[in-house]
Amino acid sequence: MIKLRQAIVVEGRYDKNALCQLVDAPVIETHGFGVMKDRRLLGFLRQVAAARGLIILTDSDGAGFVNDLTGRCGVSLLGKRVLVIGAGGAARGVLAAICSQGCARITVSNRTIGAAIALADEMGVHYAAFTDLTTGYDIVINATSAGLSNASPAVPGTIFKDCEIACDLFYAKTSTPFMRFASESGCRRVEDGLGMLIEQAAESFHIWLGARPDTKPVYAALRG
Repeated sequence: MIKLRQAIVVEGRYDKNALCQLVDAPVIETHGFGVMKDRRLLGFLRQVAAARGLIILTDSDGAGFVNDLTGRCGVSLLGKRVLVIGAGGAARGVLAAICSQGCARITVSNRTIGAAIALADEMGVHYAAFTDLTTGYDIVINATSAGLSNASPAVPGTIFKDCEIACDLFYAKTSTPFMRFASESGCRRVEDGLGMLIEQAAESFHIWLGARPDTKPVYAALRG
């Protein structure tokens, strides 16, 4: 049995019922904003923390993204048209969090359209092929691994017309290729994933200890 506040890490997919038997405790799912009983969160949650007699399965990445976007960046998701580029674990984590934020429309796009369709169906959002993307997005999120290859996903620059902010989940000391492409294509503001990294750590800290650290000095120190 897992004791209070002891944690295990689960990589990949797991069976909820089998986990309940393993830890001999109730299991709930959350993305950092409250209890979620939606099975669509299963299959990508990576962090398992024990608190208050429950086993809480949570992906702090999505909460970290939303907290950074709405907090430090001051950008609300309410009523916004959001495009998420990518269909892997990072995209799934972000989608699980932003789906509860009152967005007007959420679209998933991916180089492999089949993956985008599967993720969109799973999360209850829209999908589009790269070649079908045009204008009409307030927030664009790059959740691909293109930054690891010093590249940007092959999306048309028109998606950034009238775009309020473009966020690359990849982070670096200088602007990423995606950030430069978005800025050159007319996006009003670009951000990388450093803020999300810090906020997801703060979310994990909160889960473990019940207190939320001040992330402003951490961001300033790392960015400086």
